[in-house]
Formats: sequence, C-alpha cells, structure tokens
Amino acid sequence: MIYWIKKLAFMAFVASFFAVFFATLDYSNIFAFETLLPSLAKATGAAILFWFIGFIVGDMVLKGIVEHVGAPETEKDRIEGGLLQRVQEMKKEQNPEARAHSEAAAASAQKETA
Repeated sequence: MIYWIKKLAFMAFVASFFAVFFATLDYSNIFAFETLLPSLAKATGAAILFWFIGFIVGDMVLKGIVEHVGAPETEKDRIEGGLLQRVQEMKKEQNPEARAHSEAAAASAQKETA
C-alpha cells in the first residue's frame, strides 16, 4: 500500500514541477539566469508542496477507503486501532474482580436473551 502512495505522491511531484516551471518561465529569454532561477525555485517549492499533500491525501484515501470497504463491522474497530478494546482487555487482565464481574454480567445477559 505504501508503494502506491509513494508512487502517487511522486507523480504529483513531477507533474506540478513541470507545470509550474513552464508556466512561470519567461519565453522571451528562456536561458537568462534572471528568469530561469525564479522559475526553478517556484517549481521546486510547488513540487515539494504537492508531494507532501499527495502523500497525506494518498495515505488517507488508499488506507482509509480501500482497506475499510470490505471489513465487517466487528473488525472495523480493530482495523482503526481498537484502542478502547485494548484498554478494556488490559483492565480485565490486571483486575480479576472486574473480569469476574464482567463475565457474570455477560452470563446473565445471555440468560435474559435466551
């Protein structure tokens, strides 16, 4: 997944570099140092900005949409990090009374639904 994110960010980098470079270049005197240097500076700045934005947006789109589309609802929390579930599991492991209480509550809930 990270391979494609880097590829998309690099494509945005190259496209923006050439677009800004040729858009800001003075065509009356192409090889003049006074026009070439500012065009290169602007193009490099735009390319770096587009690479950074492309990397962030690509990460959000590819990881946020592509990986979460087919996941069942019970596994989505685990995919998204599952921090709350991990904290609850750690508390249960550290406190045996809470574990016994939660197991008793779960057993009584199962009896009520049956």
